[in-house]
Amino acid sequence: MSTSGHPHSGDANVLLKAITDQAERLRVAQKAHGDFHECASDDLKQLALLFVMNGEHDKALPLLHQRLVIHEKFGPEDRTAEALQELGTVYRLHGTPDIALQHLLRALTLREKCHGKNSLKVAETLNSLALVSQM
Repeated sequence: MSTSGHPHSGDANVLLKAITDQAERLRVAQKAHGDFHECASDDLKQLALLFVMNGEHDKALPLLHQRLVIHEKFGPEDRTAEALQELGTVYRLHGTPDIALQHLLRALTLREKCHGKNSLKVAETLNSLALVSQM
């Protein structure tokens, strides 16, 4: 087993290739549509997820912030809430609970509005808030 903090080197190589491929998909989407177009949102999310899987939270955060800006501008509100949830989760993983809390509370408000207080989306955010409170 590798001592670099990564799983087996083969797994790390697969992840690095996935990051490279996804970064290229994002570049193509942004070139075609612009940096802050709705079409780039899913590519931003996927690349951020790959960075999180690789432990590179600092690289995931700007991508998720860009995604948040897109959905704050173009909607829909449930996608804005999803972006806030993702940011809150990554800030928690990054060890910054105060910033995580800000994003998660905004996500909770929007998710309650969009999905109702008894929805699974609200439950997910409440669970994330509980995890932050344990930090």
